[in-house]
Amino acid sequence: EVYVLRSMIYSAKLSVNPTKRGAKYNKLIYKTAEQSISFDKENPRAYLQKAQYVYHVPKNLGGGLIKAKSLFEEALVKFNSFKPKSNLMPVWGKDIAEKMISICNMLMRRRNCRETIEASFRTLAILQTPNLISMIPIITSFIWSYENPIPTNSVASIRGT
Repeated sequence: EVYVLRSMIYSAKLSVNPTKRGAKYNKLIYKTAEQSISFDKENPRAYLQKAQYVYHVPKNLGGGLIKAKSLFEEALVKFNSFKPKSNLMPVWGKDIAEKMISICNMLMRRRNCRETIEASFRTLAILQTPNLISMIPIITSFIWSYENPIPTNSVASIRGT
């Protein structure tokens, strides 16, 4: 748990100025997260901290959404089987893992949708079919509505109910 907290402290220090502090703190965050896992392989918060680190690291530097999602899922499995050894043991984090998994799923769906639409645009450009090109405004509005959905609770306020 101490190493999880150290990793979290390094993350907070990094967030002050990522550009200037990235070289120093990125290594420390990852190293302490790995150490916390090596000390206790059943500690779900260690996996959660590592997953949060990987989530914010670009894919070309060894991070990314897919790797982070698998680590969040691994953390959730650990949370589901976690039994505190005493009343003093921390129990926080399961809700964070669940929320991050849903965020990863949402971002992956958006990315897949965007890639499909971009492929459609490339096909339209290659075919240069006037009827298909006339659908570009429809596709564009679909993209906008998909990325900016109206929250369900605001629909009730629009209707006045």
